Amino acid sequence: MKTVKQRGECDCGVACVAMLADVAYDKALEAIFPNGKRVGKTKTNALRDALVKLGRQPDAGRRKPFGSTVLDDLTGDALVFVMLNDDGDEYHHWMVWDAKARELRDPYTRKLPHRLRGYLLVG
Repeated sequence: MKTVKQRGECDCGVACVAMLADVAYDKALEAIFPNGKRVGKTKTNALRDALVKLGRQPDAGRRKPFGSTVLDDLTGDALVFVMLNDDGDEYHHWMVWDAKARELRDPYTRKLPHRLRGYLLVG
């Protein structure tokens, strides 16, 4: 899996769908926003629906909280929801767990501390 960097401040979900579906950024963007109208932050359901359109099979239902689960416990690729910390300000953010490489891929251009919040396995 290749790391895809987001193009805008609210495009982490687009970049993550591109990584997980192994498609071009613009194709992922079109799958999430088919009418071309962006609506700010990307929600779990919109990302799940886009992954299905692009041939991946994410788990049904809501994203699961990490709780006592750690990244190495995940058995497959996953869409990972985190909270970024930028000098005390927190922001919602999406990343991808690459199960084969055992690596968390971050589409953001800067490396910031983060807290794992939830995940959605993607088959």
